[in-house]
Amino acid sequence: MTACAHHENVGSYVLHALPDDEYQRFVSHLDSCEDCRREVADLQMAVDTLPLATEQIAPPAELKDRIMAVVHSEAELLQAAGARADEPEPEAAPAQAPPARQGWWRRTWLSLRPLPAIGLATAVLAVGVVAGVLITSGGEGTRTVPAKVTLASAPAARASLSVKGDDGRLSVTNFPASGSGRVYQVWLVKGNAKPTSAGLFRVTGDGEATFAIPESMTGVDQVMVSVEPGGGSDQPTSQPVAAASMA
Repeated sequence: MTACAHHENVGSYVLHALPDDEYQRFVSHLDSCEDCRREVADLQMAVDTLPLATEQIAPPAELKDRIMAVVHSEAELLQAAGARADEPEPEAAPAQAPPARQGWWRRTWLSLRPLPAIGLATAVLAVGVVAGVLITSGGEGTRTVPAKVTLASAPAARASLSVKGDDGRLSVTNFPASGSGRVYQVWLVKGNAKPTSAGLFRVTGDGEATFAIPESMTGVDQVMVSVEPGGGSDQPTSQPVAAASMA
C-alpha cells in the first residue's frame, strides 16, 4: 500500500465525492504522485466494470408511471406547504470535528446531505430512467420472452421471442432440421381464437434461425412453432415444438 498521505482521497476522487476545494488540491497532487495515479487507475477500472457485474433484466413497464406518480405527489405537497418548505433547517455547529484521517468511504457518507422532497423524487426518476436504458435487454422498450421448447431429440435447443411495440422477432438455436418435405411454421394465438399462421422458416446447418413476425403483436397471447408439410398448413397438424407466452 502507498505511504502517501493523500491516498485516502483516492476513492472519493474516483466516485466524484470530494468537495470542490479538496478535488482541486488532489488533482494538483496527482501530477506529482505516481502512487496515487496508480491507485486511481486501479480503482477506476473496478468502478467502470460495476454496472456489468449484475444480470441484465428489463424493468417493469409501469416503473415510469410509479415514479412520475411520486414526483407529482411530492410537487403537490411542496406547493401546499409553501415555496420555502423544501429548504433545509440551518445546521448546528458540530461539537467536535471528525478525525482528519478517516476512511474515504466514511468521509463520502458524511458528505451527503438530505435532499428536499421534490429533489429526491426527481433523483429517483433520473435513476429509474438511466437504469431502464442500461438494463433493458435488446434496447429501449424491448421485451424478451424465453420459449418452452419440447424437442426430445434436441435437448440443447433454445428459442426466444423479442417484442418491441407491435414488432416481434423469434430466434432459435440448436434446432434440428425440420426434415425432408417438412418446415417449421409460426403460429399466433389471440385469446380463445384458432391459431393463425405467421409464416414458415427453416434453420441453417448449425440449427439457427431468426424469424421476423410480419403481423402486429398487439393482442397476441402466445407464439407457437410446429413442424408442418413443406407448403405449410391452415392449422397446426402436430403438437408445438416451441411456445412463448406473453402473459
